[in-house]
Amino acid sequence: MLSSNGWGAIAIDDSFGGGLIGNKLEVLEDPSANLTLAEVVERDFSAVSFAAPVYGYSESAFWFKGLLINDSSEPKNLVLNIGTAWIDHITLYSRSGEQAWHSQTTGIYYPIAKRPIPESQPALALTLPATSQTDIYLRIASSDALILPIYLRTEAQFQSYLRFKEHLYGAFSGLMILAAVYGLIFFSFTLNKAYLAYAINVFVWFFMFFHLDGYATEIFWKDNLWLNKYLNVLVVCFAMFFGTQFAILILETQQRSRLVYRISIGWMVMVAITGFTCTLAPYAPLMEFTAALGLAFPVVILINGIVAVKAGSMVGKFFLVSWGSPAISIVLFNSSLLGLIPSNELTQFYLHIGVFGEVILLSLTLAYHLRTATKEASNAKVIMETTAIVHTSLMKEAIPQDQIELHFRHKPCEISGGDLYNCLIDPRGKFIYIVIADVSGHGIPASIIASAFLGALDSAIDQLRSSDLSLEDSCQSVTKTVNRVMSRYYQQTNHFASMAMVGIDSLSGSTCYINAGHRALIHKSHSKCQPLLGRGSVMGMFEDSQWQSRTLQLQAGDMLLLFTDGLLENQIGDKAFLKERDLFRAIKNAHTVESLLNEVWDQHRLDKLPMEDDMTLIAVEVVKPFDRQLTQIG
Repeated sequence: MLSSNGWGAIAIDDSFGGGLIGNKLEVLEDPSANLTLAEVVERDFSAVSFAAPVYGYSESAFWFKGLLINDSSEPKNLVLNIGTAWIDHITLYSRSGEQAWHSQTTGIYYPIAKRPIPESQPALALTLPATSQTDIYLRIASSDALILPIYLRTEAQFQSYLRFKEHLYGAFSGLMILAAVYGLIFFSFTLNKAYLAYAINVFVWFFMFFHLDGYATEIFWKDNLWLNKYLNVLVVCFAMFFGTQFAILILETQQRSRLVYRISIGWMVMVAITGFTCTLAPYAPLMEFTAALGLAFPVVILINGIVAVKAGSMVGKFFLVSWGSPAISIVLFNSSLLGLIPSNELTQFYLHIGVFGEVILLSLTLAYHLRTATKEASNAKVIMETTAIVHTSLMKEAIPQDQIELHFRHKPCEISGGDLYNCLIDPRGKFIYIVIADVSGHGIPASIIASAFLGALDSAIDQLRSSDLSLEDSCQSVTKTVNRVMSRYYQQTNHFASMAMVGIDSLSGSTCYINAGHRALIHKSHSKCQPLLGRGSVMGMFEDSQWQSRTLQLQAGDMLLLFTDGLLENQIGDKAFLKERDLFRAIKNAHTVESLLNEVWDQHRLDKLPMEDDMTLIAVEVVKPFDRQLTQIG
């Protein structure tokens, strides 16, 4: 049992087990940090109020005075250690009776191998003769925060404490590393940056404790004073930086509040600048400023969490609850320092346990976030697949294949896209319309606009039922009707479409061609290939647009190749899948439209290549003469 006979006197009997002794000592502050032991002995000391004194950042040296009374008939081998590893200089003076003063020194400035007890935490040995009184003076000075949990233990209990500490820290390290790997696994499957930020955040917090607790000094840079000191600033800044980054990403602060997002980013920039100026600024004021930033850290995190909760985010609620774990641990740790609750072997690890609890709760937050994201992605996939089905079902190729053979290939870069084609016969049975178009954008929005385009096209052609328009006038009427519909969409969504239309008289083979800002189609006749250009703006931008019509005469054996720009613009690295000359060569050498598509699409394996734009290709061949051409021949 450890008991006190008044301030500065500590009685140690045979049942002595050790513990915090701060409030059993007396203290003297030396502002000059120059007093000698002889001078200090003559000074008046005052009582220490707390079990673990805290003096913050101070240029003073602090002297602690105590009297150890061994009433036992056996000598006592004791160990005095400080529970914080970052203290610069610790000197213990001791003497029994009239003996000479014995001194020993430890601290971060001294390589571990040269310390009296080679441990990461400062520790000094004391031997109390039987039935003796030993005076002790402890001088402590540091440029870091003076948080001084001063323990006095028997040698056996100190060894037991070291084993307990190693086992607990091993478990803490393993679980923290496991949590970081957990985040990396989530990231590898989802590529969601929030999970990567979580993994980095966990690892950085673990490394911060690993360094501040002295293990990095003990294992990696035993004699590097610069790393031992300035790395304190870096690890604390890194922990705050990546902790904030994780909060911003997992809570989607940028989407919920631009103001809070800017404040958080500004604060992260300040933290980063502080961390990277550690080579330029004096250590003590820099560390003090870093500690001040640390006070703002939970406030920044809390604001991000509140914004998410106010937006109805369940992830935000999980996140705020997880931050309750380190908050509780801070209360417990400080309460033990103040002597409000009993101190034990676990006291020094309250913060570690609190942060680990937070990491576990945050991992549950990630799991919920992943489940929500997976459900939303599943719903989005169903919507996209439904949109693609509707879009595809509206594209037709209802033309007589005995006279005109038509083959196509269509591949959206997502599940659905903005490319479209349609091949229709008007209700009068006179004209065939082959249309290819490309709505701006990708994905669901483009697919919806494309479906509207196809609906407008069907409606416009159906309206020709009661008219007696020529082929050219019919094509112009259909184009203008579809353009009026697209112009309304353009005003609301800024989506427009390029289009190429080929109208063919099914009796004579007379053909009308309209190009609305689209790629020129390629016409092959008698082994001669040429592009068919046309003048006219894209569909939807201007309601009163005009388009130039071009006419030509198709004959048996002629081929037409229509395509969207994705066919020539998709690339592997800096190299395009296809070039326009490849299309001219393919159509020139082709004997059938099937062989044409095989050379252009299948041999280049366009179905297998990564895409950034939708691709559509239509190949048309006149397989036999038109009826009026046969009559003329006859």
